[in-house]
Amino acid sequence: MSKTKTSKHKSTHRVPVYQRPWVVVIFFLAMAVAVVLALLFIKPNTTTVDVPIDENPSSNTETTPKPDKPDESTEEEPDKTTQYEGEDPNTLERLTGSLTRKGVDDGVLTIVAVIDQYLQAPGYCTISLKDTNGQIVYTASRDAMPDVTASICDAFEIPVTGFASGTYKIEIDLSGDGKQGIITDEVEL
Repeated sequence: MSKTKTSKHKSTHRVPVYQRPWVVVIFFLAMAVAVVLALLFIKPNTTTVDVPIDENPSSNTETTPKPDKPDESTEEEPDKTTQYEGEDPNTLERLTGSLTRKGVDDGVLTIVAVIDQYLQAPGYCTISLKDTNGQIVYTASRDAMPDVTASICDAFEIPVTGFASGTYKIEIDLSGDGKQGIITDEVEL
């Protein structure tokens, strides 16, 4: 009878690190901890507004006439219209928007405004740049073109090399689809 030769050495075949059960378990535990921490630290930006309700419906009607232009208003306009999640900005009575870019490069102030509403036809954006005394130092108009869900004013490129240093008020009058609105902001030159 012949004896079979057996090796006294163990197999040197190693299991790759990613196939070891403890590595997989630690990976999934780390992912779960990361998700829990992200949920704890990321809080949704929610605000609540209390609106008083008048029991007498006849007193809810407005009796004062509205001014035709925003300049004739005696009250200050709010900086931005409050928009709630799920609210359709196209149903608002006024156009709203914001600046997506304002900055000075090589002596040219570039301002880009976005209108929250989708305009059915091209509209207009008219910018007025006012100095600290309220005097208009620059004015121009650009087309507002509808985009996917909003509208965009063509970029305003204002040469500011001759302007004095200081804070300037930006007012952009919006018009389109029979609606009006205004965007206000400031820029430091």
